Amino acid sequence: MAKKTTTSKKNTTKNKELEDIDEELFSADIEEEYPDRETKEEEKPQEEVSEEEEEIQKIPVKEEKFYKYLNLKLKKIREKDYELSIEGQTHGFCNILVKYLLDIEGVEIAAYKSTTIEPSKVFIRLKMDL
Repeated sequence: MAKKTTTSKKNTTKNKELEDIDEELFSADIEEEYPDRETKEEEKPQEEVSEEEEEIQKIPVKEEKFYKYLNLKLKKIREKDYELSIEGQTHGFCNILVKYLLDIEGVEIAAYKSTTIEPSKVFIRLKMDL
């Protein structure tokens, strides 16, 4: 048991030495030399603004909307059947388009097929009552 006490004494002395080293390493001197990072924003002097400039600044500026144009190709398959090819659109767009087509009077069937190899295709069948 004497060996256990000597090793525990050695461990405690090593722990104290490590604590002393930690205190030296992480002392306030280092913090003074290397302070925490802060973003420094340059303070801009405020200029006097006339009433006209204030009115101009208050007017909301309309942002231009970004429109994506579609490449559409309509192909007649039979008398009542059509195929609409849409380039550059996703599954979600085709799904919404089919839902709107089905709400239109005169459209009997509307479905789409979307693959990565070919452009998306929407199949449409119209009601032809004579």
